[in-house]
Amino acid sequence: MNFHIDSKFAAVGDVLRSYAWEVDIPKLDQVTSSLDSEGFKIRARSASIPGRSIQPIESNYRGMKQMFAGRVTFNHTWPVTLEEFQDQKVQMAMYEWNQLIFDVDPNKDTGGGSQGITDKRGDKGYAVNIILTQLKYDNSPLAKKILLVNAWPQSVDDVGLDYGGNDSVKLNVTFAYDFWKYI
Repeated sequence: MNFHIDSKFAAVGDVLRSYAWEVDIPKLDQVTSSLDSEGFKIRARSASIPGRSIQPIESNYRGMKQMFAGRVTFNHTWPVTLEEFQDQKVQMAMYEWNQLIFDVDPNKDTGGGSQGITDKRGDKGYAVNIILTQLKYDNSPLAKKILLVNAWPQSVDDVGLDYGGNDSVKLNVTFAYDFWKYI
């Protein structure tokens, strides 16, 4: 048996990598001109599984309180930290998506309002579905993915730039969404 480190870890993925999530925004190419027609798939530096709860319904029967499952509620916001690279596509995509939701350019016909995304049916909107995939240590995806339905960037935080630091540029984005489910 060979216990050399080269043979032992030759087939093992990067166990110590600092991200384990992949964010796929399939229709984002309709929002931004800086992407190709394949959409937008990036690695997230940090993400969370969105919250979900069921509100109880209280009923009184013969002097005793009974609880029944009511309607489901969601957090409706999902914070994620995205890794920016030298091509600046992550930052530009989020900026152009925000411009689409509310155009701040007073010299355009759409200034002060939403431009919307035109899909194949001709519908207008600014929300898309986002697919969140958790990756294993060898970069292969887990069986189930999380689908955030009708998501859009609610806020994009300030990005600090510092020549003294060795860290990469990170973009903190909070998405609003209607609901989520496993697919």
